[in-house]
Amino acid sequence: MVEGRGFGKESGPRDWESQKEHPNHPVINVNWHEASAYAAWAGGRLLSKAEWEWAARGKQEREYPWGNEQPDVTRANYYETAPKQATPVGLYPCGATPEGVEDMAGNVWEWTESWSDQEQKRKVLRGVSWNYSTSNLRASNRSDFEPVVRRLSFGFRVALEVFS
Repeated sequence: MVEGRGFGKESGPRDWESQKEHPNHPVINVNWHEASAYAAWAGGRLLSKAEWEWAARGKQEREYPWGNEQPDVTRANYYETAPKQATPVGLYPCGATPEGVEDMAGNVWEWTESWSDQEQKRKVLRGVSWNYSTSNLRASNRSDFEPVVRRLSFGFRVALEVFS
């Protein structure tokens, strides 16, 4: 547990001990504050909504992270074909971007650093989760929630700055 950085014993995700037993699964059931605190603790940050979309669409402006072909059971974890829960990262390699980024459509919604409103009350989520249908898997799709909201379908992705 990462205490003192937004993950105190009582404030961590539900079922955290069970989640730790599966290091290749996305961390789920976290609110934005917990996701952001973890990213900072790990030496990174959450992606902005624009960075996330760039990673998913690329300069080709793909419709889906893998390209423009329709989703199917080999590309993503989503409602019509999914096991109805989050799955290990990389279980759908045919759904990776040409650059090799995994799970950008389906599996879990990912918190971003970006606000969705001028009042700064709601944070943007990208990626769509396992409990959404095919029509929502497009790389341009997004949602937003208040940063205190937790859901079993909410996770995050950490961006690390790499300097050479």
